[in-house]
Amino acid sequence: MGSSNLRRYENAADQLGKLAEYRIDIPRTDEQRTIADYLDRETARIDALIEKKRQMIRALELRLGVLAHDLTTATGREVPLRRVILQIKTGTTPPADQMERLRDGSLPWYSPGDVGDWLELQEPSRTLDREAVAQGWVPRFAANSTLIVGIGATAGSVAHLDCDGSGNQQMTCLVPGPRILPRFLSWQLFSRTEELRATAPFTTLPILNNDFLKAASLFIPTIEEQAAIVGRLDELAKEMQRVVQLLERQVELLLEHRQALITAAVTGELDVAGVAA
Repeated sequence: MGSSNLRRYENAADQLGKLAEYRIDIPRTDEQRTIADYLDRETARIDALIEKKRQMIRALELRLGVLAHDLTTATGREVPLRRVILQIKTGTTPPADQMERLRDGSLPWYSPGDVGDWLELQEPSRTLDREAVAQGWVPRFAANSTLIVGIGATAGSVAHLDCDGSGNQQMTCLVPGPRILPRFLSWQLFSRTEELRATAPFTTLPILNNDFLKAASLFIPTIEEQAAIVGRLDELAKEMQRVVQLLERQVELLLEHRQALITAAVTGELDVAGVAA
């Protein structure tokens, strides 16, 4: 056994020894039953409330998707996506022998895990030196374009790219042409995520390759109509996001209260017999 493994073994044994010496108070069997019954009842109530709030979050997410679909597809001529974009690029990964020195640069390098809700991009989990683009190892994704996950469990998920960046081979960038506003393109594709997944070719996972995406149909109203739709959807998304954040905070507080209740009951800090009567 190596010295590092030996130290880990000794530390684990020491922790187990301390745990074995830890003293706990064991109440009488009838008291244990009273505590268990109380916690079963109270945690069930808290869990039901948490689930209601999570259902509200899911309903808001579904509502925004339905509204985006209705607004972006209600008018305009239906055309293949290839007619309204300037470029479509799929990301790549730099050579393995170059990755170490390219890490932690100024170029965001996006992956599916960085795609958030409602066109939002989270902070990239990884970045690269811009030499990766200069050497042709990764493509440059232009600012004000649309990112879509092309393969994997979240295929079809869409985000809007505000600043230039790049992505791995699971990410595809769509650069809009003059006939379509960038965020209108993002919102319409966002609203049709499930449709794209359902019709995409796949083996074990759906694959939205470039040819499939270029053949996908879009509805293209006038630029003025697009601008009005984008403004409305952006405002709706902000309002709904505020509500979702409030609900998520309430869920966090309920989870904290649930744990505190359990701790207080089993340690005797809470007189269960008194409150359960």
